[in-house]
Amino acid sequence: MTIGGEAVPVMIAGLAWRMFTVTAVSVAELRCRETGQTGLAQVVTPLRDALSEEATADFDYWDDGDDPASLRVLEVLIVEMALIAFKYRDAVPDFEEFELSDDFDTLQAMAGPVPFGNPLGDEAIEDFATVTGSIEKLFEKLPKWMKRIMEVTMEVLKLTRGLT
Repeated sequence: MTIGGEAVPVMIAGLAWRMFTVTAVSVAELRCRETGQTGLAQVVTPLRDALSEEATADFDYWDDGDDPASLRVLEVLIVEMALIAFKYRDAVPDFEEFELSDDFDTLQAMAGPVPFGNPLGDEAIEDFATVTGSIEKLFEKLPKWMKRIMEVTMEVLKLTRGLT
């Protein structure tokens, strides 16, 4: 796949998706724990384990071939997911595992410098909702279990609004 004239492996979309979803689940878990919602935290915690590299590595359903418009949209989505993942990376206990990926440096370069965000602020909910809204149109291509993880994560994030 070529994005912006550069050859970019399709796997980078998988890495961006995994970083985004793991970060979303981690922020939801942190928000639950910080607000005393331990029951919700116990429900959210196993979702992170379901987002293993093997489970999310195959991103062929994001690749619409060489259609320039589709590739541009994919590039924007990859950058959006990466921006939010990097912004809230402090909430992910094992974020450094992503750095082991061959595509991490490329993804970091695509995202550019990203300041740290406050995972306990309401802005975090808005950020995740914005990116989730951007990728909702592609949800019909995602496996059902991935859709459900994002739906549950977003609901938990929204439930913690105003509690922090």
